[in-house]
Amino acid sequence: LRPNDNEGKGKGRMKSEYIEGGKCPSGENWLCLHCGVVRCSRYVNGHCKDHAVESGHCIAVSLEDLSAWCYQCSAYLTHPSLDGTLQKLESLKFQG
Repeated sequence: LRPNDNEGKGKGRMKSEYIEGGKCPSGENWLCLHCGVVRCSRYVNGHCKDHAVESGHCIAVSLEDLSAWCYQCSAYLTHPSLDGTLQKLESLKFQG
């Protein structure tokens, strides 16, 4: 997981200009595990899938249910190497 740090400014924040700009509605959004952009589901406006095709970044996590999806394989992923990232996201989602 490499969230956008804007060269040190806003460190730890995810790239979400599509959401903030109104292109992706809140709700069914996905986090790219390669670069940290947040885009809407393929069932909303399809921006996360577009990002995967354009960038080659194939693995994303749903911010709704924290499931991992591979756009290259067209399959949900479960693997011990994802555990740390998913635990961190769960902590961030449910903190407070």
